Amino acid sequence: APVIMDVFEGIFTCVYVLEVTLRFLSDGVKKHMFDAWFVFDFVLVIVGAFGLVYNIVSQKEAAEDASFLQQVLVLRALRLLRLIRTIRMVKQFRGIWRLVNGLIHCSETMLSTMALLSLVIYIFGVLGLELVTRDTILREDPLCAQIVETNFGSLYRTVTTLTQFVTMDSVASVYFPLLLAKPSLCFYFASLIVIVSIALMNLVTAVLVEGALEHAKNDRQEEQKTLAAQVKGCIPQILSIFDALDQDHSGV
Repeated sequence: APVIMDVFEGIFTCVYVLEVTLRFLSDGVKKHMFDAWFVFDFVLVIVGAFGLVYNIVSQKEAAEDASFLQQVLVLRALRLLRLIRTIRMVKQFRGIWRLVNGLIHCSETMLSTMALLSLVIYIFGVLGLELVTRDTILREDPLCAQIVETNFGSLYRTVTTLTQFVTMDSVASVYFPLLLAKPSLCFYFASLIVIVSIALMNLVTAVLVEGALEHAKNDRQEEQKTLAAQVKGCIPQILSIFDALDQDHSGV
C-alpha cells in the first residue's frame, strides 16, 4: 500500500507541475502572480515536487540527516486546503465558505484591532509599573509582594499579566489581593477590564459579524445576477417553444 501511494503521489505531482507550466506558457507569469489562488497552488506544487525529489534521494541517505527536511515536508499537508476551492462550490457548504471568506477579508481590520489592543495593553503596562510595581504599601504585604514580583516585576511581566485580561483568564487571583491591600487600584483594574476585556473584544466580534454579513449580502447579489443571466439565456428557448405551439400564428 505505501508503494502504491508513492506512485500516485508522483503521478499527481507531475500532473500539477504540467498544469502550472501550461498556465505559465499560455497566459504569462504576470497575470497569475496577482491571483492569490494560483500563488497558493504554485507554492503547494513546489513543495510537492520538492517532496517527490526528496523521497527519491532520501532512500540513499541516512535517516538522521533528513530530520530537517522531514519537518519542511509537513507543509505538504497544506494541500488539503485545495479542498476549499471545491467545497465552496457545493451548496451545502456555502455557509461555511461565507464564514471563512468573511474571516479572510476581515484580516486587515483584525490586524488593526490587534495593534490597537497591543497599544492599550502597553499603556496599561506602563501605568501598572507606576501604580503597582513601585507601590510601597503592596511591597510591605507578603502576599501582595509575591504577586507584584511575579506578575508586575518588569514591563514584560506586566504586559504578559495584562494579556490575561483579554480573555479574563484567572485574573481574580491577580487583582483581588491587590485590591484588598489598596482599594484605590479598583479604578485601574476596572478601566482595564472595561476597555480591554469588554470594549475591544466586542469590537473584534462586531468586525467579524459585519464582515460575514457583508459578504453574505454580496454572495446573494451574485446569486441573483447568476439566476437572472440563466433566465435571460432561457428566453430564446421559451420563445421557440411558444412558436412551435402557436401553429396558427395567432399569438394566443
